[in-house]
Amino acid sequence: MRFGNVKGLASFSLFAMEGCVLAISDFVSKVEGSVRPRHLGLGFVWAWIYCSFSTSALFAGRAGSSINADSSWFASAVAVVGCFFVFALAWRRVDMSRIRPAAFVGAVLMAAGTFFLGAFDLPAWAGTLCGVSSGIGSGLLVLFWGDAYSRLETERVEIAVPAASGVMLACAFVFPYIQGLPGACGVSSLPILSMVCLYLTWNDIDAGRFVERPSEGETMRAEVRVGLCMSAARGSDASRRYGHGMRFSGMCARRDENPQAPQGKALAFLVRISVVLFAAYMAIGVASATGGATDAFQAAYGFDAATMLGSVCGVCLAFWFIFFSPRVNVPALLRWVAPLIIIGLAAIPFSGMAPEFVASATMSVADTVLQIIAFLSLVNLARAGVFSPAFAIGVGQGMIQLGVLVGNLAGKWSALSTTSSGYGLWETSLVVICVFSIAMALAPSDRNMGGIGLRYAGDLDDADPMGAGELPVSQGGSAASGRALRAFEAEDNGLLTQEESLDGMVARIAVEGGLSARETEVLGYLARGRSQPYIRDALVLSKNTVASHVKHIYQKLNVHSRQELLDLFAD
Repeated sequence: MRFGNVKGLASFSLFAMEGCVLAISDFVSKVEGSVRPRHLGLGFVWAWIYCSFSTSALFAGRAGSSINADSSWFASAVAVVGCFFVFALAWRRVDMSRIRPAAFVGAVLMAAGTFFLGAFDLPAWAGTLCGVSSGIGSGLLVLFWGDAYSRLETERVEIAVPAASGVMLACAFVFPYIQGLPGACGVSSLPILSMVCLYLTWNDIDAGRFVERPSEGETMRAEVRVGLCMSAARGSDASRRYGHGMRFSGMCARRDENPQAPQGKALAFLVRISVVLFAAYMAIGVASATGGATDAFQAAYGFDAATMLGSVCGVCLAFWFIFFSPRVNVPALLRWVAPLIIIGLAAIPFSGMAPEFVASATMSVADTVLQIIAFLSLVNLARAGVFSPAFAIGVGQGMIQLGVLVGNLAGKWSALSTTSSGYGLWETSLVVICVFSIAMALAPSDRNMGGIGLRYAGDLDDADPMGAGELPVSQGGSAASGRALRAFEAEDNGLLTQEESLDGMVARIAVEGGLSARETEVLGYLARGRSQPYIRDALVLSKNTVASHVKHIYQKLNVHSRQELLDLFAD
């Protein structure tokens, strides 16, 4: 009996251990398949901002708001604002892949300016020049990272941007505790590391790895194989549904504009998000300038818990996107961030460990999430094809940095004019809360997103009443499958356009394979050479749902690759 218990316990232990190993293996494989360390290079730019202006690594004995009085800080802040706006206009029609050497120049300017500021006791004019150098360099790197992200798969970018917070998390464990020449060398190395990651990301793009869309030639061949060469003027229902973002001319297709993203609506979205970002970062700048070099918690316990907490939130978002795969919902994230900013502002006038930590922690979390929101929104806007990456990223990031500059100046003025009773801080806090609240009224909604082709919603499969989305085509289903069936019926009468012919082929293959209504809809996109991220955006589905539908389609049609699927329509 005792031997049996021991044997059972051993078997259970082995089973549990095997389960743990498999779970860890699955976890590691998902992370490795979704995250490439070289795509996290933007995090080194964020880390540079943190290490330069929120630690004593670059300026011994001076951290946080005390640096705001330095001429180099002001010069850097003004330079980066000017850099974003100037290059947004100058490069609005420029293919940034043709001017990549400018990114190397930016990294060198950023690293050199940082090193000389930290390693030498420079006169005011030299410090100002170094600040201008580092500001322009950081702006250039951010612009080129935005362009690179706009060329990568949406899914990878949605994970890479929040995961980049892990770089700043690592820096928060190191840079607050180094000073002098080691600190200057460490901080100045961050832009070089970012440039190395950017160069490796360019190699991925040039080699066609992790790219959002197939190349022009691949797209053309795929479209030709399914008989989808149509004129630009026809504009059939199927072309509007499946072909948006493509301009057709003869036998050649290329994506240079998106009819579903008219420039007016896209510009309105850019203005809305820019106003919100400006107000939010003005609030963050005020909090930074009115606080001390370190909050009471950091002074008592010796580590920057607030920054660590904010960086952890960014990493958690990355894991959430990996394992649960929702679309990035900008309006929802803004609704979560807004209370954090207001709480942080309300805590500013109070003194003591608790209110100071609340103010710094909430602002750190808000800063991290807002950076992620801003970059993903601007990159998606650039990917929509209405604005160039330089224009979209430049305007959005320029408003962020302008908000930081204005907020720091306002906070500095408020701190200097504050009376012993603290009414100055109360007034500043209330004014900023009012400004931010008014700006939030202009925050983009889900409707604004959809109006320019940026979909941010969950899986709609679950919303099908009574499971109608899972009905076989032969038994009814979605409107898309109904159009396909009508095209299928029209085939017998010989009254077909090319688009209707393709819809008929989709319907015929779906019926023969026993596909559901939703699978039929996905098949229509696959037949037109669309990628899974494209289908996910168009149908407002999660990544896992689209992958599951594609897998089922392959199984039911007995194909094993995208090419074999396209061959069905070529026969």
